[in-house]
Amino acid sequence: MAVLAILTYFLPGLVVYWILWIVYARWFHACSKFPGPFLASVSRLWLVGQVLRNNVDEEEKELHRKYGPIVRVAPDQVIIADASAFKTIYGINSGFTKTDFYEVFMQPWQRQRDLFTIRNEPHYATRRKITAPVYTMSNVVRHERAIDTCSHLLVSALRTLASPSPSSPSSPPQKGSSSSKPPTQQEPAADLSLWIRYYSFDVIGSLFFSRPFGFVAQRADLQGWIRAGDALTPVLTVLGVAPSYARPLIQLASALTPWLWTGLWSMVRMGVAAGRCVEERRREVEKRREGEGQGEGGEEKKKEKEEEEGKAAKEGDMLGELMRVWEEKGKEVMYEAVEVKSEILTALVVGSDTTATEITAILYYILKNPAAYRKLRDEIDAATADGKLSVPHVKYSEAAKLPYLDACCKEGMRLMPALGMALPREVPPGGREIAGQFFPGGVKVGINATTLHRDKGVFGEDADEFNPERWLHKEVGNMEKHMMHFGAGTRICVGKNIALCEIYKIIPELLRSFDFELADPDRDWTHADGWLHKVSAIFTKVTVREVGDA
Repeated sequence: MAVLAILTYFLPGLVVYWILWIVYARWFHACSKFPGPFLASVSRLWLVGQVLRNNVDEEEKELHRKYGPIVRVAPDQVIIADASAFKTIYGINSGFTKTDFYEVFMQPWQRQRDLFTIRNEPHYATRRKITAPVYTMSNVVRHERAIDTCSHLLVSALRTLASPSPSSPSSPPQKGSSSSKPPTQQEPAADLSLWIRYYSFDVIGSLFFSRPFGFVAQRADLQGWIRAGDALTPVLTVLGVAPSYARPLIQLASALTPWLWTGLWSMVRMGVAAGRCVEERRREVEKRREGEGQGEGGEEKKKEKEEEEGKAAKEGDMLGELMRVWEEKGKEVMYEAVEVKSEILTALVVGSDTTATEITAILYYILKNPAAYRKLRDEIDAATADGKLSVPHVKYSEAAKLPYLDACCKEGMRLMPALGMALPREVPPGGREIAGQFFPGGVKVGINATTLHRDKGVFGEDADEFNPERWLHKEVGNMEKHMMHFGAGTRICVGKNIALCEIYKIIPELLRSFDFELADPDRDWTHADGWLHKVSAIFTKVTVREVGDA
C-alpha cells in the first residue's frame, strides 16, 4: 500500500514540479533571455554531459558560433565570448566571486579553504598576503638551481634515447620531407608530453623538498601520481558542475569504479607523503623554538641564530619558507601544518600538470611550424655564442630577454591555455552590466580562456593560427591584458612565476641540446578538454646536437 501511495501521489507531484520548473526556467528566470540548448536551460545535467565528453572548449566555441556571444549553459549560468567582459568579471576589485563549483576541490582533512577554494575575497587577500613573498619571481629565481637539477636530469635522459649527432650540419625538420616517415629502431621516438610531465613533477619536488621525486630518473609515474590526477580531475569537475541533488549519486557511482579507487588511493599516498615532510619540518621548528633564548647571552645567541637561519633560508627550499610563514604568522590567520600540506598538494596536483601542458604546447606548435623552429633555434644559438645564455643551464633572467623565445612562449600559451573550461564567477549583489546585458546578483558567468585567446578583435584575423610575430609588434599591451592562461585579476595562479621560470629555462635548453621532429608531422595532436587540458602522446624523434651546431 505504501508503494502504491508513493506512485499515486509522489510521481504525479514530481511531474507537476518539473513542468512548473521548466515553465519558470524557460520564461521567467533571470537567464531566460539568453539563448542556448533547451536541456541546458532547465538542468545542469546538460553541463555534466558536456564535461563527460571531454571536449568542452571546442563545444563551447561551437555554441558561440550557433547562439552568439552570450550562451546559457545551465539554468543559472552563462558563458560569454566578448573581450569587453573580461575586465568586468575578472578585474581587480570587480566584486565577482568564485562559485560553488570550487567546493568539491576541498580535501576531507582540510579545516579551512585553501587559496584555490576560498570564495570570500577579504579572506583570500589575507591568506595570499602572508605567502605571496614565497612565490614572487625574485624569490623563485633564487631557487633556480633546484630547477637546473631537473633540467639536467631531463636532458641526460633524452640523450640516452636520442640518435647521435649526425656528421653533417643539422637542420630543423621540414614538413613533408623524406625524414617524416614513422620512426624505426634506428630513429627512436620519445613521448615528449610524458617526459615533460615527469620533469614538471620533479621540479615541484626539487623546489619544495630539495630533491626531485625521481620521475625522470626512474622513467616512471611513481606511486601512480600522474594517473591519479588524470582519473580524479574529471570526476571532481563533473561534481563541480552537477546539480546538488545529483552529487551524492555521482559520488556513489565513482566509489564503485575500480580505476577511480586506484587513483584515489594514489592521491591519498601523495597526501601522506606531503604530510610526512611537513611533520618532519614541524619537529625541526619546535626544536628550534625550545632552544631560543635559553642560557646566558640568550639575546646574542638568538641574533646569531636568526642570521644563520636567514642564510639557510636563502639556500633552502620552498617548504622551509612556508614553514617560516607558519612559524611567524600562522597564529594570526590560522596557517599551520594542515595549511602548508594543502598548499604543497595544490602545487603537486595542479601546478605540475598545468605547467607541463604549457611547455608541451609551446614545443608542439614550434615543431609544427618549421620557420618558427628555425628562427627560434637561431636566436638561441646566437645568444649562446655571444655569452647571453649561460651553459649548461640557462638563467631565467637571460631567457626572458630573448624576444623570439618570449613570443613563441606567449603564442603557445595563447593557443593552448592549461584551463579548458570557463572560470565561473558569481555576479555580486545588485547585479552588473556585462557585454551590454544586465545580470542580476547570483547569476554565474564565465569566459573560456581558449575562446578569449582566439578573439580576432584582440589578437587579429589570424587568431586561430600560430604566429609568434604578433608579439613582436609595439602594440602588444592590449593582447597581454586579455591573456588568462594563468587565470586573471586577484585570483591569478599563485604559482605563475614558478611555471614561467620552468618554461623559459627548459625550452632553450632542450632546443640547443637536441633536434626534435614529430614522428608524424602530418598528424595533429589530440587533447581531452575538461577543467584542464590533457595532452595526448606526442611521439618525437630526438637527435643530439652540440652547442653551436649550425
